[in-house]
Amino acid sequence: MITLFGYPISLPPPLDQIDPVVATFILTGLAWIGICILAYLVLTYVLRAIARRLPGEVEDSLLAILRKPIMILIIAYGVVNTLETLPLQSGFIAFLERALQTILILVVLFLFWRLIKDIIIYYGKSWAEKTESKIDDNLIPILNIFGPLAILVIGVLMVLPLWGLDISSALIGAGVIGLVLGLAFQDSLSNLFSGMSLVVEAAYRSGDLLQLDDGSVCEVEEMGLRSTRMYSLDSHCTLYMPNKHLANMTIINITKPTVEQRDHIEFSLSNQANMAEVEARLTQIAGGIPGVLMDNMQRKIELVQVHLREMEARLDGGATEDPQHQALAEEIARHRGALPKLERERDFNQALMIFLSDLEALAFGLRERESQGFSAEEKREIKQDFLRPAQTAYQTLIEAAEAWRVECDPYASAAENSTVSQVWERRNERLQVRWDELRGKMIKPDDPTEMRLDDVALSLSDWLRTEYRILPEAWKNPKVTFRSFDGDMTVLNLWFYVDNIRLERDGRLQRVRTDIARRIREELTG
Repeated sequence: MITLFGYPISLPPPLDQIDPVVATFILTGLAWIGICILAYLVLTYVLRAIARRLPGEVEDSLLAILRKPIMILIIAYGVVNTLETLPLQSGFIAFLERALQTILILVVLFLFWRLIKDIIIYYGKSWAEKTESKIDDNLIPILNIFGPLAILVIGVLMVLPLWGLDISSALIGAGVIGLVLGLAFQDSLSNLFSGMSLVVEAAYRSGDLLQLDDGSVCEVEEMGLRSTRMYSLDSHCTLYMPNKHLANMTIINITKPTVEQRDHIEFSLSNQANMAEVEARLTQIAGGIPGVLMDNMQRKIELVQVHLREMEARLDGGATEDPQHQALAEEIARHRGALPKLERERDFNQALMIFLSDLEALAFGLRERESQGFSAEEKREIKQDFLRPAQTAYQTLIEAAEAWRVECDPYASAAENSTVSQVWERRNERLQVRWDELRGKMIKPDDPTEMRLDDVALSLSDWLRTEYRILPEAWKNPKVTFRSFDGDMTVLNLWFYVDNIRLERDGRLQRVRTDIARRIREELTG
């Protein structure tokens, strides 16, 4: 008679002649080997096949994370359970149980960290990009930085009591050791807490462009415990900047609040020159360069076409084998390729302005009628006179935004065009969610929101103006300002805004400056 998992089993002859202790040990071990094989087959093949039939990849990632820890726990418990069938000393059995509990704690904590790192942090980054809240943008980096440290501390505090160590004494000792280490590694700890403060304040995040104290421009690649890794655009190298230096530094985040940037070119001309003509011509030159912002997109398209015709006229008079001729031909091709994108942008901006106007009209109509609740006639008027035109404007906006999104920028790389397209795909999805929410409340308002529908409409309008797309305004148009007199010369500044400095491998600003300067030189020497 043997016992298997607490159940008595009679062995048939001649196996009943085997020592019951040995037989129990062997059969228990074989049973656990079978359980391990069965668990491996289920986790590796059955559940994987089921997970791959489900939409998305979270289930596959979750199964890959769980497979090894579950197998380790089954094997560890099986080994201990098998050994406990032997007549071992009580002290050794207690040791095995403590070891099993230690393995259980370590595996569970490791599994917990893998879930945080590979599920919450990995998918949380993309989820944070889709939400409007800034809390998740800060929480994800904090989890990534301090998650391992917190889990390590929890693991130590849970394991030490299992082996008879007094936590209070350990904490006192840790406090003394922490004081010594704090004094010895105060620079490292300063970097650690400086990094945490930078994350909480959200001064920058991965992908932002920073201008440092020395004037160099760097792209943030990763924020770590001790330092922040950045890519220097000026020297084409990787920098590891201690976090405490960044925390004490005046940081200029070039990509905030938008990826637009203002710049200027300084030049001189004779005091006898007609300032009005010079100002008009220079603003036209800047407006004809793709990448320079103007509020009137139709006017900008016309200026780009004028510049295109001027370049084509110069091209006709040059030798085809001349390198300058070839460079001019390439520039003409890019300018011509920029026109469809500008035309789609014009339609996009017009559709957005119409939708904003209809939203504000909707909010005004709601405010006029909501003082004493909506009657059936008022609801009919709102749907007919305000909601239906807004729905039409919304459909036009989505179509225009999609047409602009899929049109490539000839100056940007394929990867940059893909990134911009993905950003706008997420924004359009967010717009659809917000509009469907507003429309649903308009069609079937509930008691808490019926008297606040105008605020909901205005909230969507504000989001469109500040988060969805910031429309160019007249004050961002190219303009010429006086700087100083220098003898018989007048020094002027030509100011302009570049639409997206992240494009062209962060070189769009420099390209625009170069194109404007070349055109001014051609104008002055032509």
